[in-house]
Amino acid sequence: MSDVPLGPIVHEATRPLPGLALHSGRAVALAPLASSHVGDLWDAARSADTSWTYLRYGPFPTEAAMAAHVERIKDLEQQPFFAVVPRSSGKAEGWASFCDIAPADAAIEIGSIWFSPRHAGTRPRLRRYSS
Repeated sequence: MSDVPLGPIVHEATRPLPGLALHSGRAVALAPLASSHVGDLWDAARSADTSWTYLRYGPFPTEAAMAAHVERIKDLEQQPFFAVVPRSSGKAEGWASFCDIAPADAAIEIGSIWFSPRHAGTRPRLRRYSS
């Protein structure tokens, strides 16, 4: 058993499902996935067939097929999806979702993540400070 003190006790009330809201960070914004993102996402998916290897969907043969998939997932209440929009381009380069949401346990996972290969490794490195 560790001597490290535990944090405050979390109230056992069931948490609400997360809403679809814009989340802005230093490198990217997570915008609720919308049909308006399809053009950017289709452009980001070109020649990126292997980027879908570990997902159960994609690659999409046409922009219309991708648009149909986005239509299916964009309003899922139990698994809200977000477009990943880098600040550097302002264009959607992928998506991610909240999944395996367990409100009674105040638990949530981030999954169904797809990034265009052209976005991989583009996040600016943060400076590390020594103490």
